[in-house]
Amino acid sequence: MPQKILLYAPGFPGEAIPREPRETRVIDIISEIAQQEEINFETISYPGISDERPFTFENTKLQVFEVIKNKINQDYSVTLVGQSWGGLISLLALDQYKLDKLLLITPFLLDLPRDEITSILKMYSQEFPNLIPQNSIEKNANEIQAILNSFINTLQKDNNQTDIKILANIEDEIVPINLLNNLFSTSNIFKSKMTLTTLSNDHDFSHGKNELRTWLKNNV
Repeated sequence: MPQKILLYAPGFPGEAIPREPRETRVIDIISEIAQQEEINFETISYPGISDERPFTFENTKLQVFEVIKNKINQDYSVTLVGQSWGGLISLLALDQYKLDKLLLITPFLLDLPRDEITSILKMYSQEFPNLIPQNSIEKNANEIQAILNSFINTLQKDNNQTDIKILANIEDEIVPINLLNNLFSTSNIFKSKMTLTTLSNDHDFSHGKNELRTWLKNNV
């Protein structure tokens, strides 16, 4: 019988970037639960965050896919947890890999116009100039647009038996709950495969983490 492993695909920019001391770190909660349940656990590190490889959004996707492939080849049963940007990439992984479970936390499941993508990247470039220098904005915008197009195509498919659960927050300023609800009513994969749970919180769970911990513990 395959061993179970819990993989975590974090939100942008990744878990190696220092955070505010009081910020809720999903990785800490998942790691704690994995230890309690005696489940193998691994966080996926994105290129350019903790090594010298160039960061791009396409490279983050490829890294997530590579880690999943390697674990499946090692005969692991994979439960994948994706948060925010990592949630978007995790959903796309369904097209290529058979997962045991897919848990999406405030996933970045949005269909954005190009000017909004560029605007977001300009903001990120100011905050993370080493990751996204000004001269890489256009390249990253192209990659994000291609990834979002793949996401829209994936929503219309109904060919995967993976158990999918999504956690959304009604005060989420990054991924508005009304947009996720619209996806449920229009996409095949959402209607047939996914269970949605909502919490009274924001994108970063700044109101508290106990409900997040309970949801994870009940679903991993």
